[in-house]
Amino acid sequence: MLTKTIAVEQEGKNSNLKCMAIYPGVVDTAMQKQIRKTPKKDFNDVERFISLKKNKELFTPNEVADKIVTLITEDKLPNGAIYDLRDAKF
Repeated sequence: MLTKTIAVEQEGKNSNLKCMAIYPGVVDTAMQKQIRKTPKKDFNDVERFISLKKNKELFTPNEVADKIVTLITEDKLPNGAIYDLRDAKF
């Protein structure tokens, strides 16, 4: 709601500023590596993160950055958009 509210406020000011929210999905970072090493007794969902890695379902940080740059430079997101990168078709 914050994203949509900021977008509406900026439109009312004839601003060039756009506000959007981007969900990157699960990104293969050092934090993910640490999560996958966590004992199940300490983190019940650890198998989900192990499976995501095993099945190559994680984005790399570079993939996320490239998709965000494409969305912005190709003006694919309207003001107030809420976008999940897992839905990106480019």
